[in-house]
Amino acid sequence: MNDRRRTLIAWLAALALACGGDDGGTEASTVDASTATDTESSSDGSESESETDTDTGATTEPGKTDSVDILFVVDNSETMGPAQGRLGFSAGVFIEALLAAGLDLRVGVTTTDMGNPRCMGVNPPPQLGRLEPSSCVQRIDEFTLDDIADSNVGCLDICQHNSYSLLPTAIDDAPGLTQRSWLESIDGVSNVDVPLSEAVACMLPQGITGCGFESPLEAMHAALTRGDTPGDPNEGFVRDDADLLVIFFSDELDCSFDQSAAEVFIANQTFWAPGSTQATSAVCWNAGVTCDGAAPGPYSSCHAENKDVSGASGVPDPAAVLRPMSRYRALLDAIADEKAALGHAVRVAGIVGVPPGYPGAAIGYQDSTLPEDQVSYGIGWGCVDAGVSGLPPVRVRELQEDVGGPGLYSICAVNYIDAMDQIASTLIE
Repeated sequence: MNDRRRTLIAWLAALALACGGDDGGTEASTVDASTATDTESSSDGSESESETDTDTGATTEPGKTDSVDILFVVDNSETMGPAQGRLGFSAGVFIEALLAAGLDLRVGVTTTDMGNPRCMGVNPPPQLGRLEPSSCVQRIDEFTLDDIADSNVGCLDICQHNSYSLLPTAIDDAPGLTQRSWLESIDGVSNVDVPLSEAVACMLPQGITGCGFESPLEAMHAALTRGDTPGDPNEGFVRDDADLLVIFFSDELDCSFDQSAAEVFIANQTFWAPGSTQATSAVCWNAGVTCDGAAPGPYSSCHAENKDVSGASGVPDPAAVLRPMSRYRALLDAIADEKAALGHAVRVAGIVGVPPGYPGAAIGYQDSTLPEDQVSYGIGWGCVDAGVSGLPPVRVRELQEDVGGPGLYSICAVNYIDAMDQIASTLIE
């Protein structure tokens, strides 16, 4: 372990203690919950005893969590190789910090590839929300596409394990033990035969062969709803007695389209960029976002909006080309309502196309000055730095703001350690 990792883990563990959390250890050192006697000062200065789970004897503080299920939704399109390598390294540090603070974890990953008429016949096929627990080395062919070869920066430079074994575990309301489609460490026991942080670093890179019409919101929806389907590989991923954290990771726009509107990617040119001979990612912007102000901007603001196949705005949810934002709010609200009764919450974060320093540094919405970029995307970049560019994530931003959580961070950062630090400290605090 390098000095930076040691420093981060020590700092976050100290933060957890300073905030009143239980003493936390790594996978080899766990809390003896039966002897925990933490107290917390109330708003009037008096001390109140922590809440106790009468079934297990575990002690937790009001408003805090000791368990979290983390769903990463990772863009696996052709531009994402270097960014995925940064994510793998930074997330490994993130997991070490959470384990050091004593949190029980489940960590799953799916991709933004939900299929699109412009991406027919791809190999491998779209994941459609399925969780993928394997090492990126086992999927190394997925890091090469045409003349792009990102196997080193996207996987091999950060992954220490060609493979690892998943140990059978149990889930709520299902008999028996079996291998799961996620990684976990619960009560100090991991379901993987290598250090969990190293396995997560190998798992998160998802390659660059996925569809370039990314659908992160629909991928999240599919991953979570599949978890409620008996016999599905995702079954049981979300626990009743744990917080849920969804982390979006993408440099592009959300293009979670309704199958009934597939014609806008094939023959209906309503949302195609002027001068384009085929549907591009500009469809995803033009069909789902409206900006205030005159082209080419800067626009004062941009927001998600329902539009139908004719281009009409403000249409009812069932007529929308891109699936309505209400679909995703409703799912997370329903999960949050179930969790609230047990003292748990739902949170959303993202490493996306916002500028470094966001929200202090505002997103500058304006058309691209490069005609080829405007044709490709329909809008200018939200950030450009460190060899990575990101488009403004209007729909993901609105969901994050509605649900709440650690916030959004720039995919254009040199690395994501600071972003993962802040996400981890939010969970620990």
